[in-house]
Amino acid sequence: MAGKNYKQKIIFGMDSIHVATVDTDGTFGTPVEILGAKACECSFESSEKFEYADNKVVDSDKRVTKGSGKLSVIGLTMEEKALLSGVEVMSGGVAIGATTNAPNLALMFAQNKRDGGKILNVIYSCQFSIPSIQAVSTEEEREAQIVELDFTCLPDINDQLFMYQVDTTDSTADSTMVSKWFTEVQKPKPTAGV
Repeated sequence: MAGKNYKQKIIFGMDSIHVATVDTDGTFGTPVEILGAKACECSFESSEKFEYADNKVVDSDKRVTKGSGKLSVIGLTMEEKALLSGVEVMSGGVAIGATTNAPNLALMFAQNKRDGGKILNVIYSCQFSIPSIQAVSTEEEREAQIVELDFTCLPDINDQLFMYQVDTTDSTADSTMVSKWFTEVQKPKPTAGV
């Protein structure tokens, strides 16, 4: 990447939310778009183990153990609710029962950069809370209802990765990976020549 500048660091906006099913063997289904991106946040928890010798700490091992976050969108279609809940659309609606178990999904989205690039994100194994019912009366002005979906995340079962981010303006970014970001779930690859 050529010399540093502030435009490389300014990130704004969010779009292109996609989710892909995660099969029991860790393979991913085809990503499906969810319209109406508003916000996404995800944080990771870690545990730390200290090794003592000679009456002092001589080593520490700090590892990511799990993650959690929230995805906010303008409403959900019945198909989107079904996908996030792990159920089928039946007779135009979604039924949630005592045996409903939310599936593991890969979550992908993009953030815009001031320099014209994007930050592409994937969180590999998310389990969303079952979408709730929200109803608010209209008073004076109509306002779109925002759906907030809490999720937890664990590492993917094959590579133990929680997430991956790619800067499309980085000279080492794989152009094929970038072009397929929302058609196939992508994993990091070693940078050629480095």
